[in-house]
Amino acid sequence: MRRIVWGLIKLGLASLLAGWLLGLFGITADTLLEAASLSRQQVADRMADAAAWAAPRLTLGALIVVPVWFFTYLFLPSAED
Repeated sequence: MRRIVWGLIKLGLASLLAGWLLGLFGITADTLLEAASLSRQQVADRMADAAAWAAPRLTLGALIVVPVWFFTYLFLPSAED
């Protein structure tokens, strides 16, 4: 758990540093979107489409994975034994 938290902290710090450096050169999210010929609305629409595609697949997968994980966790001996 500690490795995950530390990894997230490092990711956040690296993102802050990258954002600061890009800001020094006058690069903003709007300029990057403009260079890619995208608008904020198009990005939002594509993110919504991706979420709509992924949600039923995640739910279907979880219907299998979660019970298998639960019973494995419940019935397998712990590493401490």
